Amino acid sequence: SRLKEVGLSAIDVSGLGGTHWGRIEGARADNPCDLKALASKTFSNWGEPTTHIVINAKKILPRLEIWASGGVRSGLDAAKLIALGAQAVGYAQPALKAVLQSNEVLHLWMERQEFELRVALFCTGCGTPRELQQKEGVWTIIKT
Repeated sequence: SRLKEVGLSAIDVSGLGGTHWGRIEGARADNPCDLKALASKTFSNWGEPTTHIVINAKKILPRLEIWASGGVRSGLDAAKLIALGAQAVGYAQPALKAVLQSNEVLHLWMERQEFELRVALFCTGCGTPRELQQKEGVWTIIKT
């Protein structure tokens, strides 16, 4: 309820599969037997899938834009998150891996994401990403 009171217009939610700061802190430990390093392994799979977080964020904050990231690997992943209520979807790891190879690989990767999103739109009978959110029942076919 406090988020509603401060006048936010959007919120960025990131689920399991994205940057995990617990793992990062564990990796930064000088000694693998360090308490933080050991605990980071215990909590390495802690979290909720991004799809669940988007669903819950929409229920709790229906008037806010939802920006989703964390574990997004394909245009189909993006389509699912959009159908569940996200207005924006962020990629990190796969884009960084592509650009580290070359600008051409990044460009091809971006084209693939767009193509996969377009195929998902076609398969659901939607012409635009916005229609994914508005079309009755599209979200029910999404495995969350």
